[in-house]
Amino acid sequence: MGVALILSACTPTDEPAPVPTSTRTATPTEPTPEPTPSGPVLVADGTAVDNLPIFEVTVQAVAGSDARMAAGAYTAALVAAGFGAETVQATADRTSVGDPVDSLQIAVGWAGECLLAHIPAGDAGAVVTIVPALASGGCLVGDVAGAGG
Repeated sequence: MGVALILSACTPTDEPAPVPTSTRTATPTEPTPEPTPSGPVLVADGTAVDNLPIFEVTVQAVAGSDARMAAGAYTAALVAAGFGAETVQATADRTSVGDPVDSLQIAVGWAGECLLAHIPAGDAGAVVTIVPALASGGCLVGDVAGAGG
């Protein structure tokens, strides 16, 4: 007696399996945030210590430029960085006979203190520090341009 067995096996087919598809619905995009400054920024309600980094970066940028011994360039840069024009002081950049000075002093009055920079002629960088404000409220004595001199 013969038994015939028929086996049916699952064999792979030459047809590729269907690829599932997904549908996306458009979602509203959030507004692109403003870029975050990569360097120091002015801290309007901060202390002189808080604002020393932006003062130094700003002063060093001008000190490294062709306008190194131009007091007005420091004033413009500091105002552009957010310091109030009325708080910036600078010594003269020319002597009484019109010659270039050997050094400049730039200062910003800040809450009873002064952010102070000394810029020597030549290639040396500026030196910055914080000192107490003068009794007058200013930062520099003598013939200065700006507030509180």
